[in-house]
Amino acid sequence: MTSLVESHIKFRRLSRLLSARSDATGFPEISPAMIQVLYALRGSPNTIKGIREILGVSSPAVGGMVKDASKAGLVSIDPDPDDARAKCVQVTLGGLAVWDQYVALCHREGEAP
Repeated sequence: MTSLVESHIKFRRLSRLLSARSDATGFPEISPAMIQVLYALRGSPNTIKGIREILGVSSPAVGGMVKDASKAGLVSIDPDPDDARAKCVQVTLGGLAVWDQYVALCHREGEAP
């Protein structure tokens, strides 16, 4: 099993490669944290708490990661219909495009997304 440190290093390396192509994608520089948020949301929308559980980081850290991804147009943040105190985070079409590019880059580099 891959350790958290190894996963973070992989996210950083591959997100740097993706960021190098950011001019072609029309998105600002893609940080490793943004890729991690997209990874946590690859199956469906989730709450900050759900993302925190998937990534194993603190709620304040996830809040900042999600905020940055939202500013970049990769995710949207809406009220959670099931819990008025929670926020529902969902990948945007732009976020899906970036995730697809990340997955393609992983395959070219021989890495699993």
